[in-house]
Amino acid sequence: MPFAAAICGAIVTGLMYWLIWGRGLEYIEHRWTTAATARRDAKARSVSQERQRMAALRSINDPRDAATALMVGVAQQRGEITPEQATAIEREMRDVLNLSNDVTCRLSFAKFGMGQAGHFEDAVAELAPLLRRTLTPTEQQDYLVY
Repeated sequence: MPFAAAICGAIVTGLMYWLIWGRGLEYIEHRWTTAATARRDAKARSVSQERQRMAALRSINDPRDAATALMVGVAQQRGEITPEQATAIEREMRDVLNLSNDVTCRLSFAKFGMGQAGHFEDAVAELAPLLRRTLTPTEQQDYLVY
């Protein structure tokens, strides 16, 4: 028993000497600040990556482009968009949204934006305020019914 107490006492004495005269406190403080900095940087990095991920959708300011992006998002729910789906989206862009020029370019941008967004729910949350602002009173009433 006295042998175990002597070993524990030697360990505690060595630890105290290291903390006081061996720059142990400086080492602990350095590790503490390094860990805090790493946590802060990781949080800032994740916020920056989220901004970058949604940048393409945030740049949309035409509600017709927002509707196109949402059509692409719905089509992407089952995987890659098929040529038939792309043709159907282009037809809706021409007929319903009155986009006769740059249909291919706008569709490509919508595919890119939805590919960057990751989750369809995130894209809807980003584009919904733009679409709500541009609804007419009758369309708003239709929206409330559903």
